Amino acid sequence: MEILNAVLGWINENDGTIIALATVVLVGVTWRYVHLTGKLVKAANTPEVAIYLKNEGYDVMLCVENIGTRAAHNINFLKKSYRIKEEDSFNNVEFLKTGIKYLPPKHTIEESFYSMEAGVSLNQILIENPVTIYIEYSRSKGRFRLKFKDEFELFAEEE
Repeated sequence: MEILNAVLGWINENDGTIIALATVVLVGVTWRYVHLTGKLVKAANTPEVAIYLKNEGYDVMLCVENIGTRAAHNINFLKKSYRIKEEDSFNNVEFLKTGIKYLPPKHTIEESFYSMEAGVSLNQILIENPVTIYIEYSRSKGRFRLKFKDEFELFAEEE
């Protein structure tokens, strides 16, 4: 009983210090939760543009898809690094030249850019001739525009 009285006496004498320390800890925990909530809100309200290839028979489609939850604006293709034969190059893909002004969430734009010969594997073509595309896009057009940059190395679908 004496120990309990000693502990209670110490707590009574130092109650201000204990409350101050508890407040500092609570402020730190609250700040951390506010920070994490901000990250979650930002992640839930951003576009995410993906570029990939899709086989459709002998045609290979170049696809640009917004897999995010917000619309992507002013999608520009900054640098295209590839070594596929000139007549089969990306030069004929319209959106690579002009960009895409607006791409809503969960929408895809596809364009044929390569026709394969029978018996030729797209995977083999891409192993021999790697393709990398760099893009830049923004979340909105207004005053609070967020910009994003990404790099995509293209691979074929599994055969």
